[in-house]
Amino acid sequence: MRLRFEIGILLFVLGVGWCRLAAQSTVLTVVDEATGQSLAGAEFRWQSRDGKAGGAISNSMGKAHIRIADSADLEVRLIGYAPLTRRIAPGGHPTIFLSPDPLSLEPVVVTAQMEAGTISESVYPVKVIDRRRIEAQGAVNLRDVLRQELNVQLQQDQILGTGLSLQGLSGQQVKIMVDGVPVVGRENGNIDLSQLNLNQVERIEVIEGPLSVPFGTDALGGTINIITRKTATDHFNATARSYVESVGQFNADGAVEAAGSWGAIALSGGRNFFGGYSENESGRFRDWKPKEQYFGGLNYSRNLRQWRLKVGSDYFQELITNRGALRAPYYETAFDDEYFTQRLDQHLHLKGPLSGRWSGDIVAGINHYLREKRSYLKDLTTLESQLLADEEQDTSRFGLYMSRGNFTRTSPGAWSLQLGYDAQHQTAFGSRIDDRSQAMTDLAAFGMLRYQPRDWLKLQTGVRGSYNSNYSAPLTPSFNLWARSNSNWIFRLAYARGFRAPTLKELHLFFVDINHNIQGNPNLRAEYSHHGSAAVERTWVSEANLLRVQGRTWYNDLNDQISLALANGSTNLYTYQNVLRSRSGGTTLTADWKREGWGVQLGGSVIGQSREFIEAGDAPWVFSGEGTARLNYEWEWPGIQWALFYKYSGRTPQVTVDSEGNFSQFTLGDFHTLDLSASRSFLKNRFHCTLGGKNLLNVTSIANPGPGGVHSGSSTTLPMNWGRTVFVNLKWNLK
Repeated sequence: MRLRFEIGILLFVLGVGWCRLAAQSTVLTVVDEATGQSLAGAEFRWQSRDGKAGGAISNSMGKAHIRIADSADLEVRLIGYAPLTRRIAPGGHPTIFLSPDPLSLEPVVVTAQMEAGTISESVYPVKVIDRRRIEAQGAVNLRDVLRQELNVQLQQDQILGTGLSLQGLSGQQVKIMVDGVPVVGRENGNIDLSQLNLNQVERIEVIEGPLSVPFGTDALGGTINIITRKTATDHFNATARSYVESVGQFNADGAVEAAGSWGAIALSGGRNFFGGYSENESGRFRDWKPKEQYFGGLNYSRNLRQWRLKVGSDYFQELITNRGALRAPYYETAFDDEYFTQRLDQHLHLKGPLSGRWSGDIVAGINHYLREKRSYLKDLTTLESQLLADEEQDTSRFGLYMSRGNFTRTSPGAWSLQLGYDAQHQTAFGSRIDDRSQAMTDLAAFGMLRYQPRDWLKLQTGVRGSYNSNYSAPLTPSFNLWARSNSNWIFRLAYARGFRAPTLKELHLFFVDINHNIQGNPNLRAEYSHHGSAAVERTWVSEANLLRVQGRTWYNDLNDQISLALANGSTNLYTYQNVLRSRSGGTTLTADWKREGWGVQLGGSVIGQSREFIEAGDAPWVFSGEGTARLNYEWEWPGIQWALFYKYSGRTPQVTVDSEGNFSQFTLGDFHTLDLSASRSFLKNRFHCTLGGKNLLNVTSIANPGPGGVHSGSSTTLPMNWGRTVFVNLKWNLK
């Protein structure tokens, strides 16, 4: 008996020793084939002959460690480079050379994907706005870059900022995220796009249509995911940037990055200043209010074996000054308002392989938002300011505590599975919130299953179930089909149900004074929508040319839409109610042609909308059209890159409904937007200069015969842009 025991121990020790010897550590290094520079963030996926699989991500030195016991097939992907597949053996230190392929390479997308893949491979139609385009446009914030985007309509409020509509659905039905963490702080239903700076952004991914299964509320019209840049690939790197625009905008920002075996750390910060603008600047009042912003961020990342960890904190503050007109009869005083906004966002991202063919992707965030309105009586003779009574002031605070995790199993076979959770806790504080504070908790589980029996066919279905502490959350399903023919035709079909949760403001607002009687409604139901779309794409590739043509049509049916409506005529009480139904549909056609040094993109769309009270019956459909054109040219000899951006926004019919269900229709005027820029690098790419002109057709406002906005001034015009300007954007790379 003792002999058997000793033999068993010996075999166990030998087996463990053999396994340790068999599963040898292999160190992979990935570099740019042209420059020899180490590349961080490259994704490695491997599968060995014994059926085992795994993955890793290169660190700031371009290195990744994997353990394999047998030879394995390795796939390497990195945005901006052609994907590469090769066979590797256990042990050793192979170097992987990736080659840039700007003509035929498609960007890799990550938003709502089971695994990172190219745009053509995604079951969703994804738009990617990369860093190169952001700099060519001279875009400072998200407003600047989306103003030239097809199917995106911007609305400007001079106090609340810039909102958007996507595919005919308003901004409160569009989810905006930064690295997968939702942005908080909606004012009048919209996130102010001008508060989302792009100084540290790598790219922006836009998906039109519901993504309520992976992302939950607000994602029924579309999702915009802002993806920040990776940390430095060298031991030390520093950048500085300045931006000047002739309208009176002066911006400066910078970043310092360091990396080593301990990980990588990045510190960034900056200031944006805008002095205000009016076509008639004879008085104190400005149509576009003076604005000052400060922002900064601290991020740390490192590889934990095969996992990638990134944590960080970002701070933002903004002050908008609304100077009033001088008061009669002596014109010595004026009422001034200050609007102060503060954001503090913490985030954590953990991604890597699990056992077997499973991988995990976990995002967590803590976001705080503060908005203060401060009203003063300004004495222009003494320059003293007197704070007005408390009823003229307003302070709101919102908080978001969230975590979302995706756990994905992919395999060489036909089936892939993703399971996930989404937990959110929201808070609201303020004098206009019932009991001055409210909270809401949402817990959800979701799953997506993909069946790919052939390389040319993908079927994907998903479902999300939720529990919410304040309202009844709907069950949310989705279905997607992707197919590719031998002649490079790609077809997509989709059905999805989306939803938008009532906000804490809609549930618990309490704004009652001598002039207002507006109260929230704790019995609101979630808005829900049905979405259907079909898309077709064809690509022609030759030795020197790439032509891609895409067509898409969609339909949205949004029910139980929440709107402010009169509840009691005798007390003039207004409250939020599920009283509206909105429908939208449209067709988009784009063509993208690339040739050595040249890039041309043309696009056009027609969007129809219908909005009605649920009990009022069918409402008329109204239609509008858009067109875009982009031209890029790289002039090789002097090294200058030219870029032209043009958008036509057609006459847009609008339908309004009063509290009694009466419709009125009016049409916003059409307008054209044209920007032009030229950029060049110097001193071995360490210095980059972009010179350009914005709003070259000098469109400042459009006709608005309908009711004006709260802060839009005259109801006969609607502000769109400040006047024609020129800008200079300078960037120094000080590594």
